[in-house]
This record gives sequence, structure tokens and C-alpha cells, in this order.
Amino acid sequence: MDIQSSKLELMRLILGIENPKLINKIQEFVRIETADIWDDLTLSEKKELESAIRDLDNGKGLEWKEFKKSIA
Repeated sequence: MDIQSSKLELMRLILGIENPKLINKIQEFVRIETADIWDDLTLSEKKELESAIRDLDNGKGLEWKEFKKSIA
């Protein structure tokens, strides 16, 4: 089944639900699963991550084994 068919089937199933609690659970699930964590970060956290990404892009960073040793 392709994605469009799956979406239509899901819509059909949801339209048949009469239980408000179940509808609320589905709504909350969709909100959580489609949320972008970036939007929940503070400006400081975003800047820190952007800096770390730049460092990695510029070859600055540790190999996983080195990192593990540094925190052991």
C-alpha cells in the first residue's frame, strides 16, 4: 500500500471513531510525533548546537573512542 492509500485508510478509520477520548489521544500523538524539537530549544541551546555543528564541519571534534575515554 502506498503512502497516499495509507493516509486515506487512516482518514476513513478516524472518521468512524465516535469516542472523544480516543480522538484526543490520536490528536496528542500526532502533535507529539510531528513536533520539531528545535522549536522547544532556548536561543542559547540553539547557538551551542550550531557552534558544535560548525566545529564538526571544520574537522574539529573527537572520535567516539576518544570521547568515551575522555568521560571515563
